[in-house]
Amino acid sequence: MKLTKVIALMFLISVVYVDRQDANRQLQQFVSFILSLLQEIDRCRDAPLDRETADFLLVRLGGAIRHMHQVITFVERSSQFSANELNDLRNLASELRLIEDLFGALPVFTPSCYRAPLRHTGAVGRPAYEISREQIMLLRSCFFPWSSIANILGVSRWTIHRRANDLEIPPSFLTYDPIHQGDLQQMVQEGTRLYASLWRALHARCIKKTRHLCPEMEST
Repeated sequence: MKLTKVIALMFLISVVYVDRQDANRQLQQFVSFILSLLQEIDRCRDAPLDRETADFLLVRLGGAIRHMHQVITFVERSSQFSANELNDLRNLASELRLIEDLFGALPVFTPSCYRAPLRHTGAVGRPAYEISREQIMLLRSCFFPWSSIANILGVSRWTIHRRANDLEIPPSFLTYDPIHQGDLQQMVQEGTRLYASLWRALHARCIKKTRHLCPEMEST
């Protein structure tokens, strides 16, 4: 409800400034940018939000708030704006700070000992994450698929793949074993006779395979 009211206020401010020229046109473009950002945040309410996207949106929202203070200073010194328009901008800044606090309190930002820490570089764009070679190799040695590793570290699969290449992780950790399906099924049958679970049977042979390739493993 709060976000919807702020978006409505953004539409009102953008209409007020639409006929202004030069610096006022730039102000209108900035207001349109904030409106677009808030609409993007609003859409996240109905879709799963990963930590990487959430961090990026929070960084953009914080930057918009800092810029908003500069805009208010400009409007205060200008004679082309009324007191009501200045109050609208001040109210907008207050609402944006509240949205920033509410957005930052989402569960996706909850600290976890497994989450990759954020590295603040001061550069424009998505935030950087501290992900080590040892982290990725350890999780892969535990037979976690890339999607699970990304969820554990709180980043996207694309970030994991890119970081694995940057860290020059051995190819054996990047792919599953090239074993034929027939040979795999034979090992599964032997494993059911010798081991308590199929995972232990394959691990004993140092075989890495996903569950969907062995239907029998779904129940273990």
